[in-house]
Amino acid sequence: MSAKKVVKYAIIILCTVLMFISSFVVTGGVTEKTVYLRDGGNGDGSSYENAIGDFKSAVRLLADSGGRIVICGKYTFNKLIALSEQSGTANNNRTITVTSVDGEKDYRITDNAALCMGDDESSANMVLAGDFVFEKMNIITNGSEIPRAIICGGNKTVFGEGIICKKIGKAPYVSVVGVSFDENVIKNGKISIESGTYNYVCAGNRNGIHKGDTSLTINGGTFEGMVSVSGIEGESNVQDGDASITINGGNFLGPVGAITKVSGELQLVINGGTFRTNITAMGKTNNIEINGGGLQNVDAIRVGYSDAPAESGNDKPNETKESSIININTYNGDVNKLVSKIQGDGIKINIKTEGGSDIETGQSPVVTTPIIPNTSENTTPEQTEKDDENNVQNSEKNYLLGSRENTVIVCIALVGVVFLSIVALVYRAIHGNDNNQPKE
Repeated sequence: MSAKKVVKYAIIILCTVLMFISSFVVTGGVTEKTVYLRDGGNGDGSSYENAIGDFKSAVRLLADSGGRIVICGKYTFNKLIALSEQSGTANNNRTITVTSVDGEKDYRITDNAALCMGDDESSANMVLAGDFVFEKMNIITNGSEIPRAIICGGNKTVFGEGIICKKIGKAPYVSVVGVSFDENVIKNGKISIESGTYNYVCAGNRNGIHKGDTSLTINGGTFEGMVSVSGIEGESNVQDGDASITINGGNFLGPVGAITKVSGELQLVINGGTFRTNITAMGKTNNIEINGGGLQNVDAIRVGYSDAPAESGNDKPNETKESSIININTYNGDVNKLVSKIQGDGIKINIKTEGGSDIETGQSPVVTTPIIPNTSENTTPEQTEKDDENNVQNSEKNYLLGSRENTVIVCIALVGVVFLSIVALVYRAIHGNDNNQPKE
């Protein structure tokens, strides 16, 4: 083969590789399947014009592959949506993302897109099967005062950035339940919340017996009711397992912690957030790490203590726990005041900071509620913003290799290998032809 042909083919190969790498960097190496959903949709879900009109059917289309459900208009459901693992909606270890943003298109702005849980006097819950991510969307509860919830079914569920919640009429904000309302099941619950406004949140069962571990991470949002890594109702509500709750931010208007009993170890880490009432730890063993947060207005930190009424003949509402440790590592308020609010027996308190000064007694931190548009056609939604660090972290998750930097490094290495290979081919072609020339 002549040197000119080698150079020609080498250039073609190099262009092809560069096109592939460009596509890989932009898409993260993965082409997600997308299903479009809105009220009145009667298509196959392949586009806005051909949107599907049923959430359960949209999930079925993604059961094998995972992907995205884009709510491209108002979508309302007035009865229970219960996804079933037996019906193929467990996503086969795939993740389904529910959103109203599709590339540069934000259907909240153009089509008042929202997930509406109930309408008028109706209410409805959603039971998930498989891992889900909810982000960049509006969630509206409308109608009766009956609480409605997204019940995660013991699956990994993320409520990511850009969620705006609204309640209309007598309806409370949407609630989140990690496992089930009251079924006696053996499942682990894992929830992460970054934005939105909620009625109550529990990572285990709302009430009843639950066997399994739970994990709850909160980076932001506003919470009107209880936030619990276990359950929230009933003296008989017991989680048979371990529980972990990490709070990095958020506004908490109700009690926070393990509200009902955890038979194993409870790990509670407070790195941030603003708290308005009580922090409760109801583990058999409790390990509490305080690394920050606005705790000046906390009424009490109750360890091995319950708000439930005392049983007849008992002096204390619940038995004290075997052992509990509280490490106050970093705190910007009065450490002595904080220690005076700790209630319970068998607690070891380690103070590792001198602390600071509390805000004036009686003052409460200002809690801001995200602005959400009216659902009328003339209203333009306002989107909430996360800080730059969270935006970077979330954008990096879209890359197959774990981060933007790793992807770029691998692509540069690929270009280098291809380039060196082309140089070697050209060199061999030229000098090979020279060596093959007949000697005079």
